[in-house]
Amino acid sequence: MKKIYMLMEDKWHPRDVILAGMEAALGKDGFVATVNPEEIPWSKLADEAAVFISQKGENQELPDGSKFKWITGEREKFVWDFVNGGGGALFIHCGTVLDDAGEKWFRMSGGTFLHHPAQLPVTYVPIKGSHPIVEGVEPFTASDEHYHCEIRVKDISPFMIGGSEKNPGILTGWCQEIGKGRTAALTPGHTMEAAANPNMAQLIRNAVKWVSRG
Repeated sequence: MKKIYMLMEDKWHPRDVILAGMEAALGKDGFVATVNPEEIPWSKLADEAAVFISQKGENQELPDGSKFKWITGEREKFVWDFVNGGGGALFIHCGTVLDDAGEKWFRMSGGTFLHHPAQLPVTYVPIKGSHPIVEGVEPFTASDEHYHCEIRVKDISPFMIGGSEKNPGILTGWCQEIGKGRTAALTPGHTMEAAANPNMAQLIRNAVKWVSRG
């Protein structure tokens, strides 16, 4: 089984929600989670046959109001080379927030966060038969942040739509192949109701399996 490293949490996305969703999907011992980017073995991801999961916004704000960027040019290149060489990466919810990242990071995520309305009920509908990532996944509704993203790659494969009363038909799940590797993105997951939903857990399990060629 491949090792799964997850970088998580920022000011707006607490670890208790993120961990509840990931544990529902992969079990408590199924991944290595950290809030510190220094604890990710960026240069050794390929050696460990790993999967990289991002649930951390690109521009971080600390409690004292100061800000820092965890995506450096060096880390971007490490992940880009890792994916192109056959690695897998998964971007969940705030992992699509890439305000000032480089073009390689945009290419890997496939789509990036633009905005969201106030939290509201969102119905997520898998596109049946579209992709292995939606196998066993049923439509589900949860109070959530309904992310609107800009799709930056022409040849992504869409597999899920999210709709609310005023914003139907928003793309909320997609994936792609890059070089020898694979990436996927899932935009649900701001609330406990969404993150720990059994269908969200199935989506994460399927996505990890697909990007890792498991």
